Amino acid sequence: MSAMTAAIAATAATNQESPTGPAVPTAGAILVTAGEVLAVFVADEGLPLAESTRFRRVVAGSEVNVAAGFVRLGHRSYLATVVGRDELGDAIEAQLRGWGVTSHVARSDRATGTIVRTLAGQYGAEAVHLRADAAATELAVEHVDAVWPERADVVFVTGISCVRSASARAAVERIVERAKQDGALVVVDPNVRRNLGSRDDYREALSGLAGKIDIAIGDGPELAVLAGTSEDAAVDHLLANGAKIVVTKLGAKGAVARDSSGSYDVGTRATTVVDTVGAGDAFAAGFIAGIVEDLGVQAALELASEVAARVVATPGDVAGFPWRAQIDQGEEKR
Repeated sequence: MSAMTAAIAATAATNQESPTGPAVPTAGAILVTAGEVLAVFVADEGLPLAESTRFRRVVAGSEVNVAAGFVRLGHRSYLATVVGRDELGDAIEAQLRGWGVTSHVARSDRATGTIVRTLAGQYGAEAVHLRADAAATELAVEHVDAVWPERADVVFVTGISCVRSASARAAVERIVERAKQDGALVVVDPNVRRNLGSRDDYREALSGLAGKIDIAIGDGPELAVLAGTSEDAAVDHLLANGAKIVVTKLGAKGAVARDSSGSYDVGTRATTVVDTVGAGDAFAAGFIAGIVEDLGVQAALELASEVAARVVATPGDVAGFPWRAQIDQGEEKR
């Protein structure tokens, strides 16, 4: 057992005992991220969105999903974001505290970004995005500097933030710059969302990260956007330009990872699928945790698959994230 793994084990039981609001872990690795945190209204009734009348409000967003999941796996997360001076912004700030994510939450006169959606089961979700010109478009370099801890072990950034505005793109590039100064791993998920921009928009917005990526995670088309190549050439290109690991997500078929030593694969562990939104973020959180714990690529893939399987079995992006002790207990039973 490595020193980091031992420290995680020592804090896991404490974290598991407080599922609605953990204390910030005092051991484990430190992850830094920045991006939009959304108020998401999820329909309760299993009906088309036009027919739904009852909704639950949750807090979500790719970066915050990863940050919250990383905390539940026994580590520490720092996040910078911008929300509106409104009640939804208040709810987000309270939820971040409840999740144990150390945050710098700036306030804006613009509204907090909002999504209204159905559950994403086998056939996907219907969603209305109310986030154009939302508060998070004002994310900037100073917000990253305000949240930065004494040290960082890993950073997680996405194309979603890069494509939102010039200042948000600069904030992402600042995270990567500071990561390199700290010797931290840089993990990038292009996370292409066509309602926020075209593939060309994403390719341009992510271009400033070229040659600075340690771990790339995405599906085939997303990795092609990140690499600026064809889908067939993307993995080879990323590995040849500095990436240590490239993970290709295959949806229900699992994932494949490559590094300088070879390739690794994992199948899905999902047996119950209620809501697939957030599955990729859950996978990323689990994979990052496995890597920073020095478990090796194969074991990190298996942890990622297990975390994602638990998340998709529950409505919402974060509610299904397991505590580390739950993962460890599950492994003991196998």
